[in-house]
Amino acid sequence: MPTTSSRATASSPSATRSPTRSAPCPESTPSPASATPSPTSAASKSLIAVLGVINTLALSVIERTREIGLLRAVGTSRRQISRMVQLESVLIAVHGALLGLGLGIAWGIAGQRVLTLYGITSLSIPWTTVLAVLAGSALAGLAAAILPAMKAARTKILTAIATA
Repeated sequence: MPTTSSRATASSPSATRSPTRSAPCPESTPSPASATPSPTSAASKSLIAVLGVINTLALSVIERTREIGLLRAVGTSRRQISRMVQLESVLIAVHGALLGLGLGIAWGIAGQRVLTLYGITSLSIPWTTVLAVLAGSALAGLAAAILPAMKAARTKILTAIATA
């Protein structure tokens, strides 16, 4: 609360004004340039996501060493084991992208509905970008699966079965 003598009193004209909705100040509204993430920001977020998938798959391969050894013992080829890990990686990446896109679109729709109070009545969803993100996440999942799939395919049958 200000301690100066500039407070409104009952006789001052500012005290009798009716409250009006004030427009947001220009400093608090994001500029169009800051609303779009930079390419380095998007690349770093993608790298973090790929590292998360690699970590998940590496732990999965380590935890399922015995099962992989049993699959190899009953006749599963190294290529089939590698494809299994690659498919798991693509599924993890695409499901993560679907969840993120679904939440992003839902928040966008909710935000647009709130902004109708300020005159923003149209909503545009860039479907080509959505499809590109899904395709990119599938490719990122395949790239993330390279090392864990090689480790799983190189698992020695007897050593894997002997581990408890």
